[in-house]
Amino acid sequence: MTKIRLSCPSCGAELVVPEELAGKQGTCPSCGENFTVQLPIDQATEGPPASGDDVMSWLDEAAAREKPKVTPPKPRRRPTPPLRKAAKPQQPRPPTRKPIFPIRLDHVDDMGAFFRFDSRLLYNEDFRSSFPQQCLICGARRPLSVHLIFWSAKLRGGSRAQVEAMEARQVYTLRKVSDLSGRDLLGVLNPIENLPEPYSLPFPYYVCNSCSAVGAVVTDVHPAAVGESEVCELGISSIPQAEGFVLAVCGDRSEVHAQIRRAILSGSARPWQRLPLTVRIRIKRWYKAQEGERFLLYIPDAEFAKAEAGLAGVVLTDLKLIYHKSLAHVEIPLTEKFELTPRTAKDGTHLEIIAPNGRKVVLRTTQANVKQLQQLIMRTTT
Repeated sequence: MTKIRLSCPSCGAELVVPEELAGKQGTCPSCGENFTVQLPIDQATEGPPASGDDVMSWLDEAAAREKPKVTPPKPRRRPTPPLRKAAKPQQPRPPTRKPIFPIRLDHVDDMGAFFRFDSRLLYNEDFRSSFPQQCLICGARRPLSVHLIFWSAKLRGGSRAQVEAMEARQVYTLRKVSDLSGRDLLGVLNPIENLPEPYSLPFPYYVCNSCSAVGAVVTDVHPAAVGESEVCELGISSIPQAEGFVLAVCGDRSEVHAQIRRAILSGSARPWQRLPLTVRIRIKRWYKAQEGERFLLYIPDAEFAKAEAGLAGVVLTDLKLIYHKSLAHVEIPLTEKFELTPRTAKDGTHLEIIAPNGRKVVLRTTQANVKQLQQLIMRTTT
């Protein structure tokens, strides 16, 4: 019988089978896989022929004799996740309360709102970074320049011109909405030279490109009583913007805020109050209000620098229009007929004003100012 030696193609068990099974289907007794028996020529041996029963028995014997020990694979052990500590229940954080600083409202008049506080408060960085990032005159939020409150009473031997220069001095520019604010801004500002502490410490406020910082704030320092510190007086010419300062330092439930609100509702915060204090003082040199006369608008002459606002321009009230520039001064009652003719030029808009007597004066301004002036005149005279 001729026998052949082969391996199961599935599990690799070595088998010895009769040659007669070559080309037929067989079943591996080890793994039960069906496969076709192939005849390997180099492994054939001679022997007597075998019957079909012998073939099956030989398959069984070969499986028992040649069956390799197959070690079943060990099941994979999944890594045990580390034990997590039970999370402690988080206690609700108490709401962050803004500090309320001890300032008081001294008075409100046609010059602005005036506050008083202990000079030692200037050492507090939260207090010195309390001004909202908006123009202290008109309330605009961008673009803004940074100015420092200048305590002129502590400057020895300084002239008025030097004080105004220090008040108008721009020390930083906020270029983006995400620019520095609060204590971060204080960190890049230098102390004011020639002033003692705490008056030299930077106390920033903000002015937009369309407004002048001259007269936006007014300062004074009052002597200390026995055993006490000096008292700072800070005046903010724009009462609506003074309210923003009060909200930042005292909150909306303080008595100081209630006082400012009463001033606004009573009419103390009219358009006249929105002008910087220095501008109001300059305008009063050439405009005297009659009893009961209501101020509506001031338009500066663009031929003058922003720091010179109030020296020239147009004032509109509910009774008349006043033009002033150098030696030229014209007052026109709104009950009389006059002409306003805007003309576009390279340096802006020139507004020609022709009085009832035929006198012509020219104001250099912007189209927006001319439009506002025309609308107020129409609203007042109709």
